[in-house]
Amino acid sequence: MTLSDSDEYRRRVTDPRRETRMKETDPAAPEKYSGREVLMPNHPHLLSLDVTKLSPQQTAEKILSHARALRAQSA
Repeated sequence: MTLSDSDEYRRRVTDPRRETRMKETDPAAPEKYSGREVLMPNHPHLLSLDVTKLSPQQTAEKILSHARALRAQSA
C-alpha cells in the first residue's frame, strides 16, 4: 500500500491509536524515510493501493475484492 500525499500521511500517522498497534507515529516520518528504497515484491498477486483518499473501510473492501478475484481465478 502506498500513501503518496505527505500531508495526509502526517494527519494519519499522528493518530494516538496507532501507538497501541506499535505503528509509526512520528509526523516527520515521510521526510525521514523519503530517501529509502521501497520494497516492491515481484509477485503475480501483488496489490498496490494508493490509500491517500480511501477510508479504512474502502481499503479493506479493495483488499477483499482482490483476494476474492484471486480465489475465483484458482477455482
